[in-house]
Amino acid sequence: MNLRTAVVCLVVLPFVARADALADLEVARSQANAHFHAADARIPEATVALTAATASFRACKNGPLQFQFSGALEKLERARKELEKGRRKSASVRSSLEAVRSQLEKAHGKRQSSTHQEAVLTEQVYAERMLRDYVQPLDQTLVPLLSAYADGMKGYAEVLSQYGAYCEKPGYTPSGGAAFVTSIEPSLEALSTKSAALLTASLEAQKSVGVRATAAK
Repeated sequence: MNLRTAVVCLVVLPFVARADALADLEVARSQANAHFHAADARIPEATVALTAATASFRACKNGPLQFQFSGALEKLERARKELEKGRRKSASVRSSLEAVRSQLEKAHGKRQSSTHQEAVLTEQVYAERMLRDYVQPLDQTLVPLLSAYADGMKGYAEVLSQYGAYCEKPGYTPSGGAAFVTSIEPSLEALSTKSAALLTASLEAQKSVGVRATAAK
């Protein structure tokens, strides 16, 4: 390599490094946004299923079956409340992440570099921080929380739907009602596990992202 080629390489490489860092950031950000929108879109779908299931549940006027189902209903409601708490915490996580993004972009826009090398370093640091503190938590933390909430609410709706469907069947007997309640116990346990896991994960995520939001200021 001659001297001229070496000089050209020294000039071009920083531009390449800068472009690569920002290009990688945009690719990761685009993928994370796609995952977020897909997960977020599942929540209205779960809400629609829940509305139909709730109507089916309320249509049941079988007093003895309602009494037999009362214990299961208490478990369902505990799970629903945990799911809703998890949803609210997830909304807080999203808000904190957007605060992180805003602060990083604001700080980056204000920076003025006196040399080319400093400019390259500034872009690389910005890209790395945006990836670490916003894009990755969005994709790896918030998206799973949204998906877990949608899954949980669909599970909740499914149990209500099963109850409504059973109630509509003719020929109810106390033994049959008891067998039905027993048959949905696995679904209730699975739902309870999922709702508790969502609440725990959302609380941990809220703390973690809160720290990032504070550090980004």
